[in-house]
Amino acid sequence: MNSQINWNRIYAITLLNSAIIICWVAYHYFQPKLLTEFGLLEAANTLDFAKNFTLVLIPPLAGLIADRFSNKSGSRYLVFTVGISFTALIFLASSYIFLDIAPDFLKAKIPLFMVLWLIGMNIFYSPATGFLLKSAKGPELPIVVATVSLAANILFAAVPLLEQFFEKTGSSFTFFLGALLLLAAAWFYKRMSADDSQNRENLTIDSSNSNLLLPLIVGLSCGFTNLAVDLSMSNANEFFGGFDLKIIVYVLAALAVIPLAKALKGLPSSYGFRIALISAFVSALLLYIMTVKALIIVLLIAISGSLCLFEIFAFSLALSGISSKQTNLGAGIFLGAFSLPFSIWSLIGF
Repeated sequence: MNSQINWNRIYAITLLNSAIIICWVAYHYFQPKLLTEFGLLEAANTLDFAKNFTLVLIPPLAGLIADRFSNKSGSRYLVFTVGISFTALIFLASSYIFLDIAPDFLKAKIPLFMVLWLIGMNIFYSPATGFLLKSAKGPELPIVVATVSLAANILFAAVPLLEQFFEKTGSSFTFFLGALLLLAAAWFYKRMSADDSQNRENLTIDSSNSNLLLPLIVGLSCGFTNLAVDLSMSNANEFFGGFDLKIIVYVLAALAVIPLAKALKGLPSSYGFRIALISAFVSALLLYIMTVKALIIVLLIAISGSLCLFEIFAFSLALSGISSKQTNLGAGIFLGAFSLPFSIWSLIGF
């Protein structure tokens, strides 16, 4: 493996990202169930608004704060540590509140705990994502991102299995395990990053010249494209008896992302991203109007390939014009911009 890449840190980031995905799946699975169980359905709209607000605004804000602390105090992990500790604490508190023995006045605060959990998750996710740039440079970054994406694709494909597991373990024990998983993943990452000398790099871009518009444009492009693909696949599910076609897409993407990253190593990120954008939009449009199963399968394969290209090139392109002094802010802008189309779609009532 290439010596430029700190693979121990990459494995740690992969574990951390996987833990975040599992916790997100748990939150989305249990939110409607808990609101129904405890008679708090009137809070559903407020929670949805809070989620949309948090996903768009908190990542760039957290990234900005993380960069400020890093540049002024040299503490790269302060915001990350505070965010993940806060989130784990909310998870632990929630695991108690969901028990029958918890007092009713605490159960009434479940929506508040859910909002705090959303904020906590997004506080540390921008710095966690920004750490990717500290682990590889230049042409190696797409391979690093592909490695993290491999595990993410497997987990997304396994969502039905995760939900079955959550159903068996129950909300209280699931949130307790979530807290332990987040803390263990964070501890492992910090241990793998103990030698911070490998995390220092010479600036090639002055922070005053950082192109913060680039992560905004790339993030919005990814968000609108993924929204179009989601809507098209939801429409095509009916031709397969309601089977979730995303499972097929994520399985194919998991199989292809590493080979594609190796095969396309050296391809400029802008080229790879444009190919992904065009391919995904065309495939989504055709999928929306297609009724022939065989052709739908072909389009799913094309969408899987587009997803791989997004995973390989989008992040590296988004942050290609960002100074290392603003890495976390760039990552946060990218994440917030990606969420914006989904938030708008949710708020307008579709």
